[in-house]
Amino acid sequence: MTQAPAPLPRLLFTGLIAGITGGVLSDAYLIGVSSATSHSADVAALYYQSVAAVALGKAALADPNSAWLGVAIHFATSIAWGIGYVYATLQTPRIVARPLISGIAYGMVVYLTTQIVAVVANVFQPPDTARLVNGLIAYGILFGLPIAFVTRRSRAA
Repeated sequence: MTQAPAPLPRLLFTGLIAGITGGVLSDAYLIGVSSATSHSADVAALYYQSVAAVALGKAALADPNSAWLGVAIHFATSIAWGIGYVYATLQTPRIVARPLISGIAYGMVVYLTTQIVAVVANVFQPPDTARLVNGLIAYGILFGLPIAFVTRRSRAA
């Protein structure tokens, strides 16, 4: 008797692709919106410095070199969230059957979790209405949905 190969390599690959896709789309949106409303020359660096501040503390906000750490942290966590979603679909196949609902819901869970992490790291800034709406759009639609649809497509293949 032969056993089916373990789904780990496929889970990791699908999670990698899904996480990177969601991370790129959500970042492009958030950086684009910030660029349109900011007078700063390097919005992307400031955005990634704020991500690095979760690990390094508020000092990262003043250090432009910390932006590279922010990029690494952001994409490592995006990939981890992508793998987490793929794993959840293996445990509960109904999730993958409804990518619109599950993707948005997953994005909201990710958004809420990132806000909690920011509070714990003492770098939380209460969002105004525009930042809240943009965060919900970025995480729910541009992060969660791509993860859900990449996963669904991978499962269908």
